[in-house]
Amino acid sequence: MTTTDAIHVESISVAIEPNALRWARYAIGNDGEFIERGVRWARDGEHAVVELAGLPDASATVTYTSTTARTAAARLLGYVHQLDHDEPLPEHVLTYLLAPDTRTATDTTWHLDDGLALRYLAPFGASLTAETAEWTLTAELAAHWARALLTLAAELDHAHAVATRAVIAERTGKTPTENIWAWLTDLHHELTADQKRLAERVRGVLADEERIARGETVTAALDVAHPDLPTSLADLRLLSRETITHEHAAQVIRLLADRYALPIYVWTAASRYIRDQIGGGTLTEQEWLQVGRTVEMGNFGPMIENEQDNNGGASLNIQLALYQAGVLCRKCDARITGEIATTLGRCDECRPADPDEAMAEVLAAGCLDSEWHTPSSIGLCADCGVPLPADYHLALAAAQAEQRKREAVRQAVAMKKHRVMVTARRLLAENRAQAGDDSAEAKERRLVMATEEVRRLRDQDLENGYASFVAEATRIIEHGDQDAKLGC
Repeated sequence: MTTTDAIHVESISVAIEPNALRWARYAIGNDGEFIERGVRWARDGEHAVVELAGLPDASATVTYTSTTARTAAARLLGYVHQLDHDEPLPEHVLTYLLAPDTRTATDTTWHLDDGLALRYLAPFGASLTAETAEWTLTAELAAHWARALLTLAAELDHAHAVATRAVIAERTGKTPTENIWAWLTDLHHELTADQKRLAERVRGVLADEERIARGETVTAALDVAHPDLPTSLADLRLLSRETITHEHAAQVIRLLADRYALPIYVWTAASRYIRDQIGGGTLTEQEWLQVGRTVEMGNFGPMIENEQDNNGGASLNIQLALYQAGVLCRKCDARITGEIATTLGRCDECRPADPDEAMAEVLAAGCLDSEWHTPSSIGLCADCGVPLPADYHLALAAAQAEQRKREAVRQAVAMKKHRVMVTARRLLAENRAQAGDDSAEAKERRLVMATEEVRRLRDQDLENGYASFVAEATRIIEHGDQDAKLGC
């Protein structure tokens, strides 16, 4: 990979105490120290001249540590300040780190022009090489050289910090964060109130650092495990809003959730609920951050958890999920282990010893919340995971067709019964509505007419199998039960 923006360093400022070079001839020792040759003369009237100490061997290599790199940077920055400002050196000079020209997994290089190249080779190598034996130290060259040296020093410090962390972790079995946390815990009873408050702040910082470290590790691992991602996550500037958005974060969360079977639903600015409210389109990254940090959105997680605690409105049926996973026996709720293909979702006591008998029982019992299993392309029930016979889909289709036929017959019978009851109810209503002659003869006459009407309906519309049903309606009418409720 070749880039001028491989690491995000341009925004990192560094204050360093300057120690200026003079307008003289210098050589560079093998440790990076500027060695004055003693002949004070200026090239072009104002610039110092630098040469490799190994003259005439121009291929000699200068090596740096983080300390010597910063010492050399201090002298170069002081030199630049004197060139730009004809005044005494300040206590500190402020500058910025310089991104390298090339950066790979193990090699970082800054090309400083005039034949100079500064190189960092992971984990601890740092060197300066030159194509020529001598060069004029202009202000531009000195500034670039100093900034690159400071970035190199930061690389070396980071490498040593990583190595120290690894050694401590190996020897103690804990990360440095865990060690500091444990040390603070041990000291807790000896601390004053102010010191305890400070310790809590340190713990908060440690927790944030641990979270960031875990996130970077997971991102790097995810980048390797999922080469089909739309962009390399390792190339993103982590925790920088300018290059990685909440949509990128949501994608990582979804992939992790899918990998580790986490039932997560992720809201983003592109969610249809958001788009519907704003009339289409989407929110900007900053607008989403403002929305996502509101109290209402912050209460989303606790609301879901509270809903799960509410027996009347649980958002997830945990018991059903445990049945589906084959963790609980579907007959007695006993804890079971093993694949569903073997256990069929039942413990040893509830499962017949004969495999064929056990399978027949499972098929007859149906799925967890249905009398049928749902075949899938991999030969398992899509809902409960039990293995299904190869011809199960044919048997299922035939059984469902027979069920539909029975249901059609049932509905036809229900319609005929309904017509009988509607007629009986109408006749009873007419009897109630008639006024005037309330004599016993009149009532008897009306009942006889009602009875004949129901019997006529029976003879015309119903088979013999439904005669008993009509007879019951007739009996109600014959006994004059004006308040009887006739169901359909």
